[in-house]
Amino acid sequence: MKTLEQFCKQNEPKRRKSKLDVYYEEITELYDRGYQIEQIQDFLKSQKIDISVRGIRKYLQSRKTMQVKTVHGAQINNEPTTRSSVTQNFIDKYKK
Repeated sequence: MKTLEQFCKQNEPKRRKSKLDVYYEEITELYDRGYQIEQIQDFLKSQKIDISVRGIRKYLQSRKTMQVKTVHGAQINNEPTTRSSVTQNFIDKYKK
């Protein structure tokens, strides 16, 4: 019987990854701070990511569902995390 480690070495995951996964922290932070989806879309465009408003909504919904499934009832901490300078510059731009 194979161990999990052996299995992972011999098999690549087949699940697709979203191009937004790289920006998950920034997207959720902006959303949690009350930014509109259109503003998040502007941020992503500044990162050369072209995605529709609907696509962002679907991404947020799918990640929220995944987070709830993985937490198993534990309280989720929505406190802002360390943000990149690009995210901070974007937030500062919209504060004005």
